[in-house]
Amino acid sequence: MNVLLPIDGSPYSKMAISMVKALQLPVGARVIVLGVLPEHALFGGVHFHSVIGRGEDCLGGHHDYREQKEVEVLQAALKTLRALGVRAEIMNCWGNPGNEILKAARDLKAQLIIIGGKGEHGSPRSQLGDVAQKVIRDAHTSVILVKRDTPRIRKILLATDGSAYSNAAADILLGLPLPAQTHIVLMTTVNPRMAAVMKMPTMDLETNRNFLEQLQRAEEDKARGLLDELKCRLKSKGYTISAMVLRGDPVEEILMVASAVRPELIAIGAKGLTGIEALLLGSVTQKVASLANCSVLIGRATSYRSMSSEVVKSS
Repeated sequence: MNVLLPIDGSPYSKMAISMVKALQLPVGARVIVLGVLPEHALFGGVHFHSVIGRGEDCLGGHHDYREQKEVEVLQAALKTLRALGVRAEIMNCWGNPGNEILKAARDLKAQLIIIGGKGEHGSPRSQLGDVAQKVIRDAHTSVILVKRDTPRIRKILLATDGSAYSNAAADILLGLPLPAQTHIVLMTTVNPRMAAVMKMPTMDLETNRNFLEQLQRAEEDKARGLLDELKCRLKSKGYTISAMVLRGDPVEEILMVASAVRPELIAIGAKGLTGIEALLLGSVTQKVASLANCSVLIGRATSYRSMSSEVVKSS
C-alpha cells in the first residue's frame, strides 16, 4: 500500500502526520512524504527558475533558503514516522502544489493521500485551503482530509449508499489494522422525496397510499440489507458496530449524526449512486468535507480496485 503524505510545515501538516500514526497502517505500507515549494507562474507561464538560476543572486539565494527549510521539515517528518516503525521516504520538488501532489499520486500509484485541510498560507476564514480542495476534487485515488489532531481513532462514521465509491471507503477501513475496540457507526439515508410525494394535494391517497407505503418499506428494507452486509464484513475485524437508516437530506443527516456521535473520522464515497460520472466529486461529499468538524476519508473506486487486487495477489 503506497500512501502519499504532502506536508509544508503548517499545523495541519503536523495533524496529517498524527493521522498516519492513528491509522496504524498495515505491515509493508510505504509512506512517501512529499514537499512542494510553490513556484508561481508569471505571464505566459514563465517561471523564475527558467530566467534566473538558483544561487545566482538574492532571489536565487532565497530559493536556496526555502529549499533548505523544506528539507528540514521533510527530515523531521521522516524521523517521526520511522520512530513509529513506519516505512517512509521523502521527495521534494518545485511547482504548483496541487498539480504536483496529483502527479506524484499518479506516478507512485498511491492508494491513499493524507493531506491537511489547510496549508501554511491558508486563510483562517476558509473551511479548506485551495490545495486541499483541488486534491479532494481531482485525485484519482482515495483521500483523507485531516481537519483536526487525531492521536488515536476510537470511532468512525461510515456513510454508505452501496456505490463503488462507498465500497472503496469501507475497503480502506477493512485494510487498516485499527484497534479492536474501534466503534464504527454505519449509516445510510433514503430519499426523502417519497414522503413529499405522499403529501402532494394531487395524489389520490386512498388509491395509492398502500402502494407508496410498500415502496417506502422496500426502500428501507434495501437500505437495511446494505448495512447488514457491511456489518458482517466489519465485524469480522473485531470492531463493534451500530447502524441506522435515516430519511432526509444526506448532508444534513450525516452532519447531524457526526455531531451526535463525535467520530474522529467520517468515511464517505467520492460520489453516490446518483453521481454524474463527469463530476470527480459529488456535491454531498464536497459539502461534508467542507462542513464536517472532523477528518474525512473520501473513497474512490480506483483505489478500491487496486487494493482489492493487492489482496488477491497476496492470498
